[in-house]
Amino acid sequence: SVVFDFRADGGLVAPLRQENVFACAATRAIDDVRDIAVLEVDRVPAGRLPPELASGQPATGDTLDVLGHPGGIPMKEAPDGVVRETSIRDAFVLYVDAFAGNSGSPVFDGSGRVVGVLNRGEPDYELIDGCAASRRLANGEGAGELAIRIDRALAVGCDDDPDGHACSLLP
Repeated sequence: SVVFDFRADGGLVAPLRQENVFACAATRAIDDVRDIAVLEVDRVPAGRLPPELASGQPATGDTLDVLGHPGGIPMKEAPDGVVRETSIRDAFVLYVDAFAGNSGSPVFDGSGRVVGVLNRGEPDYELIDGCAASRRLANGEGAGELAIRIDRALAVGCDDDPDGHACSLLP
């Protein structure tokens, strides 16, 4: 299922409303290399507009935010990520407080436009005295997190279905 509005308010998980739960109607495209899939849900979400999409690559040093559900928890904002590298084809690297389960999360620029989709990153845990503990890295430490540019993420499947809905959204 795809769920909208899974969040915590004041530390309490907000109740899920049935109208915010959508079934996957079809898988429109899969790209195993970029680890991206385009899904179609069973109905159009009422009263929601898609976010504006950025075109091109963010610049090194740009500040970006990630919204996601790491580890299946309610929505978490990871603000103030910093773009570290933009020389990778179709992707960029950023330092951000992302965690396992953030893959597929939108990455936003300072104007609220989606610039990418978080793809993979640093290992999240380390063993300390036999227990798994969260790793803590300072900005600039480690390899960072990889995000696929939004234009490349939406292009998945466009070669096979150039008239498909995702292709019509390309910036």
